[in-house]
Amino acid sequence: MTNNRSVRFCLALATVAATLAVAATAFYFFGRPRISCASGIAGLRLSGAASCETVSSGWWLSYTGSEGLWLQYAGTDGRPKFFGFRPAVPTLSGKVIVRIPGGPGNPVQVPWDKLETRYSRWLVSLASRCQAPIVNLAYTGTAPRQNYPEEGFSAGIADVAVQRAEIERAYGVENVIVVAESMGGLLYAASRPDPRAKAILINPLLMSPLAWDKALALDLAEHNARVTLGRRLLLLDTRTRRYEWKKVMSDDLWDSYFDLSLPVSRKSPFDYLAGDHPNTYVVYSSTDRVLGGDYVADFRARGIHVFPIEDLDHGLLFDGKATNRAFAILDEIIERWCPADSSP
Repeated sequence: MTNNRSVRFCLALATVAATLAVAATAFYFFGRPRISCASGIAGLRLSGAASCETVSSGWWLSYTGSEGLWLQYAGTDGRPKFFGFRPAVPTLSGKVIVRIPGGPGNPVQVPWDKLETRYSRWLVSLASRCQAPIVNLAYTGTAPRQNYPEEGFSAGIADVAVQRAEIERAYGVENVIVVAESMGGLLYAASRPDPRAKAILINPLLMSPLAWDKALALDLAEHNARVTLGRRLLLLDTRTRRYEWKKVMSDDLWDSYFDLSLPVSRKSPFDYLAGDHPNTYVVYSSTDRVLGGDYVADFRARGIHVFPIEDLDHGLLFDGKATNRAFAILDEIIERWCPADSSP
């Protein structure tokens, strides 16, 4: 009987311990409950780009080596306009990091949804390093602003251009640091950035959408593969005119999003980047079967610093010589713009 009681007691303790562990984990990832709009605006400092009324949600998040305020801003249409992260530092430097994620269909919240990946940790660490908030643009083509199939690439360009201009007016072009990934790099170029702007393009889409679509089709055919179906996107129901989360069960996502029949889909980033861009840096895989290639001369003709790296994985997710070199280059660039010994 005594042994049975001991066993039950130990099991009870184990259950309590497990419950506490789950609760601790939940607190670790989700942080304190939703905070007030006023404190969020004061913390993020996006005057001119946002007002208290546009905050739809806000939480305090805590991760290893980084914690801060996470806010979601809505546009006039009620849908998320951008997501912001304000690091928990005593004072801000006056700079702002603008992230333009890839797509189509990619979530804007990737750094917070997948913080275990190396690139996500690096991106979030920039907020503390630069003593600056991160603004994640939610343009048409990213979840939750995906409007497929009624809107596409042209609308995404307009979204990026408008939001980037608002942030530049609020902070000043010289204080904005853009980090654009994959398709986000093409959208950034198409938004006609100021030649003085600071930008890092990571594995950007360097071909026109039409050329990329053909290259992708050829690559898939050679590998006897196809585009993975079942992607979950915010779709417009043409009957109810309401947006609902649904799965795309056809392979025409890319054709629909990129408006391949329109002239805009025949333009590459180099068709948009006129003039000299001395503060633009490009880190990309020169050996990617679809996105790679020899574009060094094209970049240098525009005063852009380019770093082609062999066998670099597209999302900078895996360890290895190529990835290590990429992060070393990224850290060196950021150190120029956000010196470790600088103070606001």
